Order: sequence, then C-alpha cells, then structure tokens
Amino acid sequence: MDNTIAATNRTSSAITTEDQYKLALSALSKRNRPARPLRLLMRALEAYRQKRRIGWSRPQNKEGITTFSSFKLDATDSALVTGAVDIALETVEDLPEAHRVFLQSLRSMSAPMGFLFFQDKNKTDQSPGYESVTISLGRVAEGAPRFRDRFDLILDCPIEGDTVSELGRAHVYVDPYGVNAPIKHTTSEVGKESKVLHQLLVDYYREHESNSKKHWGHWTQDYIDYFAPRTRGLRNAHFPTNLDRAYALVQSAPRLNGAMEADSTRHVA
Repeated sequence: MDNTIAATNRTSSAITTEDQYKLALSALSKRNRPARPLRLLMRALEAYRQKRRIGWSRPQNKEGITTFSSFKLDATDSALVTGAVDIALETVEDLPEAHRVFLQSLRSMSAPMGFLFFQDKNKTDQSPGYESVTISLGRVAEGAPRFRDRFDLILDCPIEGDTVSELGRAHVYVDPYGVNAPIKHTTSEVGKESKVLHQLLVDYYREHESNSKKHWGHWTQDYIDYFAPRTRGLRNAHFPTNLDRAYALVQSAPRLNGAMEADSTRHVA
C-alpha cells in the first residue's frame, strides 16, 4: 500500500494492475493520510478507471473542468432525461444500432442512473472558456457490474471576458460498455430543442440550488481536483453561485455610489 502511494508521488498514472488498483481503493477509503498524497492517489485511480471505463469515470467531463455543483436525478426528472435523449437521437446522423437501442432504453426506463454536473471549462489558447451543464445518464452494464453504459449531453455557453453568453454548442457522448467505439459528436448549430432543454436546466438549478436533498456528493470529492468551487465571479451566469452574486454587487457599487453623489449634489444645489 505504501509503495502504491509512493509511486503516485512520482507520476499520476502509476496504477497499472488490478492489485495496485485494489490497494489504492483500500488506502483511500481509510482517509488516514494527508490530503496531498490522497489527491495524487485519487488522480492515479481515476486515470486507471477512465482508461478501462470502470464505473462512471470518463474523461469528457473531468479534464480541464471544474464541477462546482452536482445533482442526482430521480424519477421526477423524466422531462430532462427524455429531452436529452431525444436531442441525441435527432442530432447524431448515422447512429449505430447498438447506440440507438441504448439511448431508447434510457428513454423508456422509469429511473435511469442520472446526474447533473454544473461546470466551468478552463480558458485555453483555443477556447474562451465555457459555463457548462452535463446531463449524465447510464445503467449498470449487463453481465459486467463494475462498468456502466453511459450517455452524456453537454451544453456549453461561451464566457467572453467576465460575461456568460447564450448557448453556443452541444456535445453528445454515447458509450454503451459492450461496444468498443463510443460515439462522440459536437455541434455549434444548437437547435430549438437544445435551447429549450438548457432553459429547463437553468430553471431546475435555480429551483433546487438550496435543496440539499437534490444535491449529490461523495467523500471522494475532497480528493478529486475537478470537484471545486467556482474560482471567479461571472456576469449573466446561467447557474450562479454566491461568488457571482457577490461579484455583481461589487460591480454595481461604483454606479450606486455615483448615483448617490449626483443625488446629493442636486439636494445641495
């Protein structure tokens, strides 16, 4: 176990065998070591899981991303499930039969496994950064309980400077575990259905933001880099946090002070 932790201090991809993976899980579950080595260990474990499509681990909503809020879907959220699946079925041309059958099965399930991830995508030389929401749906893979059949719809709104714009692109990932080639599709031609769904998600977030029963969390998030609070205030955020609200107050303060000074001058005159 100590050797596994020591290895992660040298590289974040040190877990290469099933035995190392089991040792890492055991070490993490005890949570009796300092945060830094446990973060390194979690990074190595996540890399192992993503490469093998174990559980819910996939790279599309982990790399270059900060997830600042997560919700667990339930049977009352069928409109979000149906909307996301229908967009994928209508958007992706020449969808292979296995992927189409998987999507249709999610649509007909009374309560598929489902999450909402509210995220910021980091700014890069090629990207302005995005405020994003991921609808992530899935089920336990048949005959392979360690794995999941998974579908993601990711809706991105560009961030220009400090201001969030309207919906700008959508990504579809259809990944039934029994199929070797997941389907990945991106479009900047977002249709009416995507805009309607995005607005439903905006309303959903604001309705349930303070409802702890809707939020999803796990102790492992304390050691996962991509689960963290939003780091800068944004204007016109579709999924605002307290940081954005505080930022809006600071930004409005000069205008308020100016208005008060002008009013005071009028009274003196």
